Amino acid sequence: MLLSSFGCDNLIILLSHMNVRLLLPLLVCLACTPTGMERQSAPPVPGTAAPAWEALAGGPDCQSRRADAERLRERYPALATHVTGAWLLCALSTGDLAAATSLLTGFQPPTGYPDWDAAIAWAQWIAGSDTLPRNLPRSGREVITQRAIRRAMAMPLTDAADVFSVWPEWDWPELFEREVVSMLPATTVIETVRRLTERGRRQKAWNLLQRYWAAAGLSNELALTKPDAWCRCDPATIYALARLAFDLREYPLAAVASRTAATGPFPGPAILLHGRALARQGRTDEATRYWLRELQRVPDADSRAAILYRLGLLAEDRGHMQDALKWYQKTARVSTSVRDRDHAGFRAGWLKWRAADQAGARAAWREDLDRVSDPVARRRLLYWLGKADPDGGWHATLFEEAPLSWYAWLAAGQNAQSLVANVHWFDSTPAAMTSATEARLASTRLAMQLGWLWPARFEFEAALSRTTDPKLQLALLGQAERVDLSSTALKMFWSAFGEPFRQDPPNFDRRLWRIVYPRPFAQAVTSAARKHQIDPALIYAVMREESHFQPEIISPAGAVGLLQLMPATATRLALSQRMPAPSLEHLFVPDVNISLGAAYLRQLLTRFSGAEPLAIASYNAGPAAVSRWTRRVPATELDRFVEEIPYTETRRYVIKVTRSLIRYRALMASES
Repeated sequence: MLLSSFGCDNLIILLSHMNVRLLLPLLVCLACTPTGMERQSAPPVPGTAAPAWEALAGGPDCQSRRADAERLRERYPALATHVTGAWLLCALSTGDLAAATSLLTGFQPPTGYPDWDAAIAWAQWIAGSDTLPRNLPRSGREVITQRAIRRAMAMPLTDAADVFSVWPEWDWPELFEREVVSMLPATTVIETVRRLTERGRRQKAWNLLQRYWAAAGLSNELALTKPDAWCRCDPATIYALARLAFDLREYPLAAVASRTAATGPFPGPAILLHGRALARQGRTDEATRYWLRELQRVPDADSRAAILYRLGLLAEDRGHMQDALKWYQKTARVSTSVRDRDHAGFRAGWLKWRAADQAGARAAWREDLDRVSDPVARRRLLYWLGKADPDGGWHATLFEEAPLSWYAWLAAGQNAQSLVANVHWFDSTPAAMTSATEARLASTRLAMQLGWLWPARFEFEAALSRTTDPKLQLALLGQAERVDLSSTALKMFWSAFGEPFRQDPPNFDRRLWRIVYPRPFAQAVTSAARKHQIDPALIYAVMREESHFQPEIISPAGAVGLLQLMPATATRLALSQRMPAPSLEHLFVPDVNISLGAAYLRQLLTRFSGAEPLAIASYNAGPAAVSRWTRRVPATELDRFVEEIPYTETRRYVIKVTRSLIRYRALMASES
């Protein structure tokens, strides 16, 4: 899979900005790691004279930037390779293949640029010859596009999906809908859409499916049995469509496709998915009847246990507590899924607790504690066992094992100060930087000062890749906050050093905690916190869980930037402060995004009388939903309120953000 080795999701959005048709993976040779979320170009740092790196690489006026490129090469020799690579992309995006060929043959990338030969081979493959054509007119790009598609049709499925999942803005289905798109195998389309969905590009994936159905002459996408429909394929492919439709929140299509797939050789996952799709449409009684009817036909243990657990959830939602208890207990006995087993065991005890059966709840939770393996599930059981059995020493165990957790904070009466006695901070000595590492770090700082995000990340990761000494790697990761690359450092830390840090009790080395709980964009956060009178730790806690400190991301729902603001919300907040409505590009600027996000947090705190967990819940689910939930369970019973939040995502979000808030405050207090 040629493109998958290049980190394709890093280039999708940049390609759409540049309208590049050729040499797709070359960008990654000049860039950095993927994020799994949709990416947009970060604007240059205000006040700098250099143009944005992306402006050199593409756009209608990139040819006019050649003088800028030459000047920047001379002024910043440490970044000369990135400037040359940007100009190469400009030549390709404007159809100047002669210049591109000259640069390709004359450009000698330094060590650290991966797969350069493969990138050149890819350009030649798209061009359909061993050398790039020198005098191809702009209209010739359509010829190259069509040729690339037709070649991809003869490729293995996964390789073809790599091609189509990075193609910019879906120009190819628009240009060749009848001639080419309708000729693609359904499996290729499904695999392409799956990859798009994984990258957070759900709407693009849905658009592709609709265009494919239209090209295939299918008037109704739900008519899966139409003789001339594209879906005349095996049940496994239809199940793949059902999974995609469910992920895209197209629940009617997911229900129809999964029911069709349930007749195939692997009915268990399809039966599970069909009931879930019905439930998501509010058809809970129908989902329950379907699962009860089909349960005996489910051959695999994992699907059966998942259905049992969800039958319990549906029964609990309808107020049938005895039925729910029966399903939860059965799930806990037979499930091979750690997650379902842990949740079912807790819910069984929870129903008894709600029925004022403390002895029954204590017995259920005590039995469950012996088999849980997930640290968060264990903390939850320790907390509620302490509530059901105050003299059992459960909370003392919780304070010892996880003193800075959400459940320890609840057990301490929501008083973080009392938890500090169980935290013993120390400072390890960082390794000394080598001269080569210092030089790479200097290049990283320079690129960030110019607003060149992709080159900065490349330089930072290149510095890390050049050392195998864990102590030096940690020392370099500790510098990420200074160059506002905490997102990159955080991901690398968890990959290489995270497992011991996840254990209870954790390692309280302050140097490691500064990597895991960093404080980048310090000036913007401090200014916004002072202006809106909120704790900087709250801004950092929300930022950490919302964006992992990546200023240029867009979520599948359309939320933008560091604090993941919806554009409509950002506009309303700006106008309320007599500021101009921000454009999408403005929301990528850290100062703008942080200021507006802090304003929104202040509004939510004011609405809920300063109760931070309620403000955090509102940030995720909206204040109207939180107000509705507080009428059912009073916010004064915070532990019960959070456990009863009906949205699983919001419940987890409140726990994670509040936990980060507790830890930021503890870390910042230890430093002062």
